[in-house]
Amino acid sequence: MATLTEIFTAPRATALARARAAEDGATPAPLTDLLATTEITDFEIEVLGELIARAVHAEGINCEPDLVDIDLPDLFEIPADLVAACVELSVHDADPAESADLADIAAGWATAEDMELDPALTPALVRRIVELAVLAHGRGDGLFLWTSV
Repeated sequence: MATLTEIFTAPRATALARARAAEDGATPAPLTDLLATTEITDFEIEVLGELIARAVHAEGINCEPDLVDIDLPDLFEIPADLVAACVELSVHDADPAESADLADIAAGWATAEDMELDPALTPALVRRIVELAVLAHGRGDGLFLWTSV
């Protein structure tokens, strides 16, 4: 069975309530700013984060999603430094004079070691993840990743 992953923006309390509802078998409240996919997990996000960090010259930042609550092992928060790097990347991508390019990052992500991503899907995934990071940053929300098998 494929792993469903949701990446979404929310205040921490909302993310916790959403994960608890899912764990209890209830349908979580719908969110507008959400990416649902079976293509990625927290590991793929970490690898993508390293590529984004390199593209914006922020190597060494924490790119590993953090477990939010020991009792909710499927809920992770994407580190604030990585969210900030995504915001920086969005600025670079909007300016053709800058070197960072979402398409290049997506191509690198698809071909990175241990990645089993469909290269045709990675550009849209990267763009949406960066969009969600920008929204989260602008609102002061977290950027969360929840997985379910």
